[in-house]
Amino acid sequence: LKTGDILVNAGDPTHCLYQVIDGCVAETDGGDAIIQHGEGPSTFVHAAEFFAGSTHPHGVVARSSSIVLGLERSKVEAIIRNFPALPLELLRGEQGP
Repeated sequence: LKTGDILVNAGDPTHCLYQVIDGCVAETDGGDAIIQHGEGPSTFVHAAEFFAGSTHPHGVVARSSSIVLGLERSKVEAIIRNFPALPLELLRGEQGP
């Protein structure tokens, strides 16, 4: 993502589990206001909402040039079948948006 690019909008379905690999993202109110200041590498974006099957509660925008990995739900489910403790570990370690 380039600085200012939108990763997700508030209300979007959580089809992918996103992890920030490099750079910084922040939650927005849908406009220019930042709700939560930037989170960097290793941060998962709305992991609790992803596992609950709900929508993104806030928009997420790149605060700097960022690399974000997105895994589709079907891929995450396949990984979980092999590593059933993964969701709990992700939720325990979730620090960011």
